[in-house]
Amino acid sequence: MKKRLLTLMAIVAALGMVFMAGPVMAAESDTATQSTNLTVDEIAVIDVTGGGSVPALNITAPATGGLAPQDASDATTYAQYTSVVADSVTRSITAQMSVAAPAGTQLTLTATPASGMGTTGGEKILNHTTAETIVTAIGSCATGTGATYGSLLTYSLDVTDVTALVAGANATPTITFTLTEAN
Repeated sequence: MKKRLLTLMAIVAALGMVFMAGPVMAAESDTATQSTNLTVDEIAVIDVTGGGSVPALNITAPATGGLAPQDASDATTYAQYTSVVADSVTRSITAQMSVAAPAGTQLTLTATPASGMGTTGGEKILNHTTAETIVTAIGSCATGTGATYGSLLTYSLDVTDVTALVAGANATPTITFTLTEAN
């Protein structure tokens, strides 16, 4: 029993020395800070699919004599764009051709945007003197770059006056698309 009492006293003495030594000190630490400025730039970038060209649009003979020559159309290209705008600001896309269509014809263009990528401006007759608005109400968006992403561009070369048509007449217009802040 005496041995147990001595052992117990030794344990109590050892514990007392630990508590008398004071609190255990934590390891030292330090912190540093760094600040930055996060900004979203205004962005307006546009491209067209199809390598920058539309298949040829040719006025052809009708199936039956006495009918007007056949109009030509193409719906194989897309306008693809990225737009980042401020609150309450929208963009639009305009199109303008560089030269006039052959006599007796007109070139029309309809842009059909994907959902959330703007609103169609409807069918527009393109000319070389005035840009036509083909898409409106474009907010912050990115159409994607797949072959069928963006606003579908439907071109139509229409006969407006058969008597003004001249066989072999040709025009090679460049269509310029502009993505700009809407007025």
